Amino acid sequence: MKGLHGAPVLAAVGILFLMLGVAFVRSGSQFRRRPDRVGWRRAEGVIVGYRPGPWTGPATEQERLLFPVVRYVLPDGSEREFVNPTTVDTGLYRTGITRPILVNPADPSQAELASSRAVRASLHWGHVVLGGVFCMGGAAMLAVAVLLLALAR
Repeated sequence: MKGLHGAPVLAAVGILFLMLGVAFVRSGSQFRRRPDRVGWRRAEGVIVGYRPGPWTGPATEQERLLFPVVRYVLPDGSEREFVNPTTVDTGLYRTGITRPILVNPADPSQAELASSRAVRASLHWGHVVLGGVFCMGGAAMLAVAVLLLALAR
């Protein structure tokens, strides 16, 4: 029984890793729940500003997420604006620059930057892969802990 003090700790850390892995996979699935933009039309929109989102990061390094406000013209000549659902690099998406957008022809008030879909997909897969790594690490730790306990008997 001597030297088995690490097995329960290893098992606890393994369980923690499994829980983190499941949490990452579940949070990644939220990025896929947004409907596909099949049938939406490509158009051009102009970045006219940014709407600030919530503050993020630790208290000593707080930064604010910025969501671009995009203006576009409908075929009838009327203008619409929308706030993009994902943040962007403000260096690439400067105010006044024209970027491709996707517009729902059934409801032109629904629109987003064309790059938002790729951002959501990369966030989804990033979370899924990271979650998988945590799950595998947790399962390996649990297996080693069980093996140590079995060998000690």
